[in-house]
Amino acid sequence: MNKLRQRIRIFFKKAKRTEEGLEEQVWVIEHASPIGFRTIKTAISIFLCLVVYMLIEQFGFTDTSNAFLACVTAIICMKDSVDESLHTGLFRLVGTFIGAVSGMAYIYLARMLDEAMSDMILLSLFIIVVISLCNLFKSPDAIVICCVVFLFVAMNQTDPEIGPVVHSIQRFTDTVIGLAVSFLVNRFLFNPAKKPAELIDEENIDEQSAKKKSTE
Repeated sequence: MNKLRQRIRIFFKKAKRTEEGLEEQVWVIEHASPIGFRTIKTAISIFLCLVVYMLIEQFGFTDTSNAFLACVTAIICMKDSVDESLHTGLFRLVGTFIGAVSGMAYIYLARMLDEAMSDMILLSLFIIVVISLCNLFKSPDAIVICCVVFLFVAMNQTDPEIGPVVHSIQRFTDTVIGLAVSFLVNRFLFNPAKKPAELIDEENIDEQSAKKKSTE
């Protein structure tokens, strides 16, 4: 009876390793291709961002030209796995808020100075401020999107009828839309298989637990 149980355990162990080996081969094939799933997901995210803004435009809230920041955010936040995308999205949401508020503050200060050279120096100094704030809030992954949002808010206020506050809120909303789209696409489309390193770790854990049980 014990021998039968031992053979059954060996059979299932071999079957598990075979399945993991196939998963590893699939992962290698997917990542060896010049057009991987992440590339396809990024393209789908851009398309969905444009669709969202086209639908919003029908209600007269905004136009498709404002989709630029959402598309940039979707590209930056697209990751290989759902966990990475969620982690990145949460941190970059903080960076988005910092960038939008800093951009609004810059616009007010730039209007007070009203000199080209002073504006350029102030803009450069604000980059130091936004990066420092990201580090202060322990969000180094948010530095890129924070700087992008700040520069977009600070340098792209083309409509004089829109105040700095409304302009900053609109750009913050654009970024949130890009974050949401990239996360949802990563969550529901081409959810990637486990990487070989993760498979090896799981196998080592199983072997260690089996050894402990045998010694007990």
